[in-house]
Amino acid sequence: GAARSAAQAATPGLILVLDLDHTLVHSTEISPGAVVPPRVHEFQLNGMRQARFVMALRDGLHEFLLQAQQLATLHVYTMGSRSYTTQVLNAIDPGVQIFKHKVLCREDGQEEIFQKSLSHLLPSRDERRLTVVLDDREDAWDESSREHVLQIAPFRSFRTDGVRLPNDPHQLPGGSLFGVLQVLRAVHANLASGAQPNVPAALAARRNSILAGVHVVFSGSLLQDPQDPGRSACWKQAESLGAHCHISWTEDITHVVSGKPNTASVERALSDPNVHAVSTAWLVNSAVHWQRQDETLYSLRPAASHVESRPQDSCSRCGIAGSSSTPPYLS
Repeated sequence: GAARSAAQAATPGLILVLDLDHTLVHSTEISPGAVVPPRVHEFQLNGMRQARFVMALRDGLHEFLLQAQQLATLHVYTMGSRSYTTQVLNAIDPGVQIFKHKVLCREDGQEEIFQKSLSHLLPSRDERRLTVVLDDREDAWDESSREHVLQIAPFRSFRTDGVRLPNDPHQLPGGSLFGVLQVLRAVHANLASGAQPNVPAALAARRNSILAGVHVVFSGSLLQDPQDPGRSACWKQAESLGAHCHISWTEDITHVVSGKPNTASVERALSDPNVHAVSTAWLVNSAVHWQRQDETLYSLRPAASHVESRPQDSCSRCGIAGSSSTPPYLS
């Protein structure tokens, strides 16, 4: 009725800007005689008729896009060429039912790799205020756009030779995109209620709640300068997620994050059932997935089956970085 229409009119028009490669899909070139793996898309590009490419879609992508378009207007902003972007959109939205709005990409043959800026896609400051960017790389964006980035773990489905990578046994199907939907819903609700004035503030509030109530001490040479712990990447990341960081052990400690499994702090934590001793991957993946991770998967207890963070996914052990490789269709 009228009340519902008024509520819809008051709901902010959230905008979601989507990167493509390593965010929604992963593509790679395969040799002329290679067998195409199952459940992937094969394609060719303008000006590269002798080359064969395959593309895999991120788990849960179609359902994610259907849900996301209920929350936001969807745009695409990619460093890929126009012919590559067309191939991706043909694969993920063949009926052009989802991506009916702006698509910004490199022109075919354009050599320079540009830095992305929201102002190129959305000149209106009011629109940018309501914009979330989903990308595996924050550093692909200019400084003013980075506070809008909801960073997702890079999606990799192929080795460099085109062979399909095995599934991660610790990753639930569609898990990363499901986490993104949860964040988008929280941001949308915060803006609609007036709790936050814009997307950067709403994202910061959400990020700051991930490790709320956690009191952490670092071990295993993670603090670069104990006299100035705020310089440490791990310290900065934990604080940005809402954790309370301590320079030494206190009675409030709930977590020991360590770069080594056999430090004095780890041993002390292992003797206390109320304290978790976890690897740095717990901190990294809590940030990547925008959700506190199950400590048992990252435990430093003997014989624990914990998850390791891949070197290419982390920076100085605790920072998050996206894929740094440049596919041939971006060269």
